Amino acid sequence: MKEVDHRRSALDMVTIPRYSLIRDQRGIVALYAALFAALILGMGVLSIDVGRVVVLRTQLQNAADAAATAAAAQLDGRAGARARATSVATSAAQQITRYSSDGTALSVQLIQFFSSFTPAVAATGDGDAAVAQITMTPKNILLPMQPALDLLVTSGLSNTLSLDASAAAQYSQVVCEAPPLMVCNPAETGGAALDLSSPTNAGKQLAVKEGPGGVASAPGQFGLLCTVSGQCGANAIGDALAAVNQPQCQGPSVTTAPGSKTQQIRNGFNSRFDSASGANNPSRNIIGYPRDSAHVGGGTGDFLGDGIWDAATYWTTEHPGETLPAELTNASRYQAYLYELGESYAANGKQTVFPIPSSLPTGFAVITPPSVNIPANGVPATAPIADAKRRVVKAAILDCVAQSVAGSGDFPTFGRYVDLFLTEPVPGPPDATAYAEVISAVTESTSADFHANVQLVD
Repeated sequence: MKEVDHRRSALDMVTIPRYSLIRDQRGIVALYAALFAALILGMGVLSIDVGRVVVLRTQLQNAADAAATAAAAQLDGRAGARARATSVATSAAQQITRYSSDGTALSVQLIQFFSSFTPAVAATGDGDAAVAQITMTPKNILLPMQPALDLLVTSGLSNTLSLDASAAAQYSQVVCEAPPLMVCNPAETGGAALDLSSPTNAGKQLAVKEGPGGVASAPGQFGLLCTVSGQCGANAIGDALAAVNQPQCQGPSVTTAPGSKTQQIRNGFNSRFDSASGANNPSRNIIGYPRDSAHVGGGTGDFLGDGIWDAATYWTTEHPGETLPAELTNASRYQAYLYELGESYAANGKQTVFPIPSSLPTGFAVITPPSVNIPANGVPATAPIADAKRRVVKAAILDCVAQSVAGSGDFPTFGRYVDLFLTEPVPGPPDATAYAEVISAVTESTSADFHANVQLVD
């Protein structure tokens, strides 16, 4: 029998591992840790630059918002509104930043003005500019950590990033205690010299409401508006014109009401003079004052008078035995009216501020009458309204040519209203023209009834 060899070869002496190398997981945690460390480092590197980008982007947008709202606040429809808006927007946007690569301050690249933003309609002048859009000068920002990021991962990012920003703001206004009355802007056809908001036109007389035989304010239009509640009939408008207080405020647009509506309109105005056919709520002084020399003899449409009236003859006639007080030399009719009521006011030529504010505008001086001195013909038979401004009315100023005001329609006012002093009762047909004297534009600084709101629209 063959003997079995129990000796083992060297190969037999090798211990075979239980698992193969391909399944060996030793060191895998270290590998994952390295990968996560690289990722976290990359994210940290990236977050530094992202943070700087966010800060600069926020600075740009905040500057654009500030510039837009500051600019829109200047769009009050008066001459020079866009120039003022550009100036304040430029100042509001200038901010120092440490994050842009050029080291210069933030600045406005472009400012545009619109009368409507949705849809976008470019403004044609100061009168219809209601929206200001600001585009900031783009700023470049360096990303110094970007090369470090590329060492870790392929980012594909540039090491310079350009940022921009824009904003638009709209100026809207609400005017309270405004009767349903409008005038066409005489400056549209007569030039800037006839701008009713200009202080140089204070004291000049305007044919604010033509009768059926006069010149219409616009084709098919006689200077009237529908009431805030939407009533366009003669009775409703007449009642609103006569009202002591207007129950609602007028927004940024008005609805025109065509037609003369003569008798109701006469009653509405003449209630202040104690000569309406219905109920009367007269002023304490219902005296009628002479017309401007340009208006003597009849109405002249929307033509603005010259402010020349015979104050001396008026005074000696209505105040027998007296001469014109020195304070009323070259005064407006409104100033004479306040003087006769014994009301103190501030004057600068024919410009008038009443009631007197705590801080007087430059150039104004306080006039204090010695006593009440209402002419005999100025005392109403009906119990009067205590408010000295009972004969003051607000009228919306519309660009009748540019806006094609004709008949009934909705038209923006762009916040342009003027305070007018009714100088005399409205006569009967065929004239039936209402005359009033320009006091001043209705603005936040001149009237507590004017409320402006500026809001971002983009």
